[in-house]
Amino acid sequence: MLRVMFLVFVIFSTTTSSPVVEMNDPKVKTIIATLHQLCVSQTGVQQSSIEEGKKGILDRDPKLMEYWTCVWTTSGLMDKKGNIDYDLFQALCPADIYDVMKKLLSTCHDKASDEKVLTKLVLKMTQCVATTDFEHFVIF
Repeated sequence: MLRVMFLVFVIFSTTTSSPVVEMNDPKVKTIIATLHQLCVSQTGVQQSSIEEGKKGILDRDPKLMEYWTCVWTTSGLMDKKGNIDYDLFQALCPADIYDVMKKLLSTCHDKASDEKVLTKLVLKMTQCVATTDFEHFVIF
């Protein structure tokens, strides 16, 4: 269930049409809030760190990457070894942005794949996404 919830968020927040409209959907807000609360609770990250992360400031608080790792793994998009489930992503991602998103994630994941510690892999991958295509960079 959380896999679908996260993908719904990613899809709605990265579409170029009108993400604000989709983000205001009460169901989407509930899904986002549930995943956010779960990962905040598990990691102890402060909201101020998440707000900095939204601006691309990612390396000041190690708990932020624990949070983001929680989001990736709890959603099912990434396993504990750092492998991305592209089949799940493709099944839920709108066709009009799938190619762009897959290329971005794949490129950044490949650049970070030398990291053996999952949170460091997520940090490198997240930094890559933020610097490569900030329009599709999402932290909630």
